[in-house]
Amino acid sequence: MMFLMKKTVIAASALAFSLTAWAGFSQGMRPDALQTEIKAQVAGKVGLNDMLSAAQAAGIPVAAFASAAYQAGLPVAEITAAVLTQAKDPSVALAILGEVFARNQAAISTVFSTAITMPSITLSAATVESSIEAGCGWDCLSASAVTPLTPKRLTGNNVTPPPAPSAPATSTTSTNNSGGGTGTGKPISPAS
Repeated sequence: MMFLMKKTVIAASALAFSLTAWAGFSQGMRPDALQTEIKAQVAGKVGLNDMLSAAQAAGIPVAAFASAAYQAGLPVAEITAAVLTQAKDPSVALAILGEVFARNQAAISTVFSTAITMPSITLSAATVESSIEAGCGWDCLSASAVTPLTPKRLTGNNVTPPPAPSAPATSTTSTNNSGGGTGTGKPISPAS
């Protein structure tokens, strides 16, 4: 019981530090200072969701936070999951991520694949794709990034595997009637 209370106090104090640290960034701090703060909080074991909550409470735009987190070395999948978890409207959050990663094809593909596999996101794959591309401002998701993943989620959270290819019909008997006649003719043979 004492361990649980101690852990809760540590987490609360880390979040309080986080909120205090982010307050200075709302007045337009430089992106490199924001990256440094994110790195320091990661080193202090502050979770990405907590950092994002504190940053938003301090008035830091999600796009600035996501960009700085990426520049600080955090994985795109974790950034995407945190942004979508905190979002009131996933379509808007995906557009923001599309804008942030518009010129990074690998990051855009990761945003898409992360979003369509999150159980809490109930958007269709097509809506996820169009939301990301709305943020990019162009068709930034390549077909090769979307096609292999899309059949996994055609509508909402319904996992729909692609239909199995139909097997060709096989039979050991022939249904074709060919020939006819009376059977009185001789077969043609080279010896005759």
